[in-house]
Amino acid sequence: MKKENIPKERLNNKIQKKIRYGWEERNKFFEAGAEEIAAENLRMLVDVSMASTLVILFFIMITPFIVTDWKPSIWHLMAAPAALAFYLVSFWYRSRGGNSIGVIRLMCLSFIACLMTIVIGIDAMQYGNQPSAFMQAMLIALPSLFTFRLYVIYTEMGVFEIAYIFFTFSYKGETMARNNCFSSIVGFVFSFFVAGLIQRLRAEAYNMKNQYKQLSMIDSLTGILNKANGEFLIRSYLEERKAGESCALLIMDVDNFKKINDTRGHQIGDLVLEAVGEVILRTFRSTDIMGRFGGDEFIIMMKNVPSEEVVRKKCQKLLDEVHDLSRRFQCELTCSIGVACLEQNDIDYETLFAITDDILYEAKTTGKARVVLRQVMEINSRKREEKHGENV
Repeated sequence: MKKENIPKERLNNKIQKKIRYGWEERNKFFEAGAEEIAAENLRMLVDVSMASTLVILFFIMITPFIVTDWKPSIWHLMAAPAALAFYLVSFWYRSRGGNSIGVIRLMCLSFIACLMTIVIGIDAMQYGNQPSAFMQAMLIALPSLFTFRLYVIYTEMGVFEIAYIFFTFSYKGETMARNNCFSSIVGFVFSFFVAGLIQRLRAEAYNMKNQYKQLSMIDSLTGILNKANGEFLIRSYLEERKAGESCALLIMDVDNFKKINDTRGHQIGDLVLEAVGEVILRTFRSTDIMGRFGGDEFIIMMKNVPSEEVVRKKCQKLLDEVHDLSRRFQCELTCSIGVACLEQNDIDYETLFAITDDILYEAKTTGKARVVLRQVMEINSRKREEKHGENV
């Protein structure tokens, strides 16, 4: 008996893990991709509202030639102007760079509510002796077009499903009402699974894209940004930095790293660099920019630093933790750090890097295993004075 239960237990555990993994993927998708999801929903609203306007007008024009005794109702005549209004508003908002997640959500859910109200008017209230034509299609299509958490979209769709059932039984005969309501319930349940499947595929595609993007940005050995992306993010930060926001650029390298490689081998050398990368990640904030510049050299941009003392403490912690790795690798491990503190904004990345690199050179040539910190403003003032003295 016990042996028979083992496969069932394993199957249940496998199903539970798969469900948990699916929810985790969705949560990661909605949390990390909130802005991108909102932008896609807005784009979809613009496209769908415009397409709806054209399709509604097209069918209003051709239906009298196909169904000779058909006349558009007030609900039919409301549909095209309503869709056009949503197109104009969403297009205007998008063209102005609107990106509020709350505003976009409200517009999309309002569009769904508007269409569902019109569909209920046509299918449930207009023709008492005819089956529904649009309700099932709307139940399946609308939740799949926009990307919302399932409980958000299906709370709204559930309200309109209940309203549809109520008005169907109010305006149609019992037999017709039962058939129409049964079809709509089938469509509602079916759409839930379709929307869930589409959402899962979107989440997996988004998370996979982010994973590949992260892998392309990260140095595989140390786990921090590679040179190209580190430089790009620091350059972008310097260009966008607010006036008066202090920052500090650090360049650090491992002292005598070539000797470690020569005496202990490249495998140990790689392990040392990996450990130094872990130390850097522990020492600095996640908002700071940390990258491997090449070989045993690392670059860190500390953003929005409150004081020079904070920078000194971080650097001292970095010195201490790198030196603590000596016991782990059974060799003397130290590092040298050059720091350029910046307050003014009129400096580009190349100039700041050159200044910091000179400061690191000073640290290396005055004994190593130390921090040398300089204010960029003081360095520039000294250079101007020296240049003025030469001219005199």
